[in-house]
Amino acid sequence: MYSGAEGIAVEVSRAGFDHFDRRKEKTIQFFTEHNAGLSQLATVPNNEIVCMDFAVAYELTFHSYRLPSALLRLAGALNIDMEISVYPSGPTGQ
Repeated sequence: MYSGAEGIAVEVSRAGFDHFDRRKEKTIQFFTEHNAGLSQLATVPNNEIVCMDFAVAYELTFHSYRLPSALLRLAGALNIDMEISVYPSGPTGQ
């Protein structure tokens, strides 16, 4: 997760690219446990962006990534955008 142009980065899960479901679960847990502190991020002066970034490995075939409504509700209530960053996998991306 990052906040603002200069911002902060927070690791909410140590699960790898190939454990997307586990990372979603840990993010819901993190948002729930740290709700009070996270709700203040959007009120920091000059803070332009508050966003949760899910990194996933690019696969050569089509693939979609679903974010559960519970996670989207938590993020929305905290004014946190959701983003999925796709990184190459395979021989050149590993």
